[in-house]
Amino acid sequence: MDKVEINSYEDLFNVLDRINESIDWNTFYEKRVMKAPFLVNNMLPDKMITEFVKGHSIRDAVEFGCGEGRNAIFLAKRGIDVTAIDSSDIAIRNAKDKTEDLKNVRLICSDFLAVDFADRKYDLVLDSGMFHHLAPHRRLQYRELLKGLLKETGYFVLLCFSADEDGAEELDDLEFYTKRNTGVAFSEQRLRDFFGSDFEIISIEKRGQEITEEYIDIPLLYGCVMKLNPRHYLCKRFFPELPVERNWFGELIREVISVDGALFPKEEQTLLTKEQAMTIEIEDGYQVLRVLCVPGEKDSTDIPDIATQTVEGFEFCGFDLADSWVSAILNCGSFTDGDYYSKAFDYRELNEFGLISDYQSAIRISRKLREEYPEEEHVYCDVYAIWRRI
Repeated sequence: MDKVEINSYEDLFNVLDRINESIDWNTFYEKRVMKAPFLVNNMLPDKMITEFVKGHSIRDAVEFGCGEGRNAIFLAKRGIDVTAIDSSDIAIRNAKDKTEDLKNVRLICSDFLAVDFADRKYDLVLDSGMFHHLAPHRRLQYRELLKGLLKETGYFVLLCFSADEDGAEELDDLEFYTKRNTGVAFSEQRLRDFFGSDFEIISIEKRGQEITEEYIDIPLLYGCVMKLNPRHYLCKRFFPELPVERNWFGELIREVISVDGALFPKEEQTLLTKEQAMTIEIEDGYQVLRVLCVPGEKDSTDIPDIATQTVEGFEFCGFDLADSWVSAILNCGSFTDGDYYSKAFDYRELNEFGLISDYQSAIRISRKLREEYPEEEHVYCDVYAIWRRI
């Protein structure tokens, strides 16, 4: 046996991998002894994925543990650019046979942690059945990778074993190593504990059992939808003092709250954790904001009621429209075609903070700005929901 030396965290992780050798996935796909639903029905996507894409605007996606490509093929046929990764070269070979005519699928045979993503970010990260096979030490790397791969507006969709008397066993993390398990179940609370510090958990639901010509639904799984947590930061308050020709500001807006980088420079912001945002002492002239970037191109099933959601310790202020630097509703003068009007909206639609009060109006104005000012770079913006600590 080779001498074991641990000189780095990766050395340590490799030793832990050896303690708990995983399934031989090449044998799994070659012998096909196990009659797993996704193996028997290897051309059918998960029902959860088919439902999810109906309500969301997804342009690009990455899938961990893609197997023989059933979900990747479904997404690609709907015009989504897909990067699909699996550690089994047999699974990837079978997937390539099915995707020869699809130019928007990139299949990679690799450990997902070894892939060079070149700082690319995605609208969707999908995992249907890989997470519950990861050892606890690799789950930590998995979570960090997720945080770097998701766009601010992106979603993480996870299907994993649910703790159930008829399904896989739920183990604590030490037992995972001592029992040499290759797959474990998770309770809803365990998933919330693991992902909750970094992700906004939109839903965790038990899946049912259903097979149709269009999809499969596999029981004993949790289906989870998550987004990156909102940003919290401390910044100065801003009260507008503008020339007379822009007098609608003074009449309509008593205080500006925005993600605009000129009005609220990044170097003057202090990024906070969720816990710090709730406890930090706020000096006069400062405020703590909670900002969530939400989809701005297509109505999303989990977003429209966001203004009515209660966030403990915060009041909802409204929606801003902004690119990476400039607010399209407050700080882009080329949109003003009169005292109160632009071609896209009436400034009197803004609330006392210079924001849009409801999501549907934010979507309407966002679309109208792109229609009326197609040459103006700042109209290609995201929608930001903003709260302020009370």
